[in-house]
Amino acid sequence: MAMNMSVLAQALPDYKASTFNMTTFDPGISPKSLRGLDEAQAQLWLKTVNAMGIAPQQTMLDAFELYYQLLEAGNAQMNLTRLTSPEEFWFKHMLDALLLYPKLPKAGLALDLGSGGGVPLFPLAQVSAPLHWHSIESTQKKATFLQTSAAALGVPVQVFAMRAEDAGRDAGMREQYDVVTARAVASLPVLLELATPLLKPGGCALFLKGPGVQQELEQAQTALAELNCKVKHRETHTIPVLDSKSVVLCIQKLANTPKIYPRKPGIPAKKPL
Repeated sequence: MAMNMSVLAQALPDYKASTFNMTTFDPGISPKSLRGLDEAQAQLWLKTVNAMGIAPQQTMLDAFELYYQLLEAGNAQMNLTRLTSPEEFWFKHMLDALLLYPKLPKAGLALDLGSGGGVPLFPLAQVSAPLHWHSIESTQKKATFLQTSAAALGVPVQVFAMRAEDAGRDAGMREQYDVVTARAVASLPVLLELATPLLKPGGCALFLKGPGVQQELEQAQTALAELNCKVKHRETHTIPVLDSKSVVLCIQKLANTPKIYPRKPGIPAKKPL
């Protein structure tokens, strides 16, 4: 079935990322703006986001609500996410994605790799307007969803329907990005080969990982050395309400990626470094 969310997009306001004021907390925010959460959960979400350096405002929450509706509409037509309850949306999708915000550069070119349903892409694009965002998604139907959603949300995201291995060998994309983000894309050795060729030397890849990241790090030692990278930061966070663990991994690129990487499509996953 063809993706068609134009009716939904036209029926709701066009919220622009550039209208957000991230320096003051809007005292007029209603906890009811966080659909599906009770008042205590909503207040906890707002306080947690504020502690990250993001001052929640009503326009931001309205945009997140619009994205929630777009995600529900898209999920009815294709498999975008298994996490659909209000608690999962606000805490495991939105709050989890925003954990990366403090690590983002203040300006430059950002890439979200394997964006799928749009997390962490859309939450981050909404609160980091000085950054210019690109997205790589290999599944055409999901790429179409991302393009439709970006237009509805008013965020200037450019979506590329292509494989990361091909992007990493494209002269217009290789080593062009100040930051690359990813969540739930691949194991760390594979993800490093897909992401780091797109990073500028000195740039950082920001990955959201689960509590099993230590084993992935042990398996990724060869990839880190071969791809001229190092682990710069590692932070473990407890996601409120859901009581789950999320790890923010910051990988810094120290020098140019050897020209042999990334290997041909499919090879990084079949034969990880």
